[in-house]
Amino acid sequence: MLLGVFVLALLGWIFSKSLGVDESTVAIVVMATMLLLGIVTWEDVVKNKGGWNTLIWYGGIIGLSSLLSKVKFFEWLAEVFKNNLAFDGHG
Repeated sequence: MLLGVFVLALLGWIFSKSLGVDESTVAIVVMATMLLLGIVTWEDVVKNKGGWNTLIWYGGIIGLSSLLSKVKFFEWLAEVFKNNLAFDGHG
């Protein structure tokens, strides 16, 4: 059963663009399928606290970065640095 789910995951990731499905959606569906089939238990998922912690922090950082890019924060910050820092004679 695990091999079948693995093959479906690979096919989902390979053809995700042509199917119009995001790669992360494929991963979530595969994980849900493994939970429903009993390949992985919820206890197994919960035991991996470090992985979940990393995922939450990573998602937060990506979300914050995306928001800051949309409001052009990085362009503003670069302009502030350019106007207020002098690098004459360095390099």
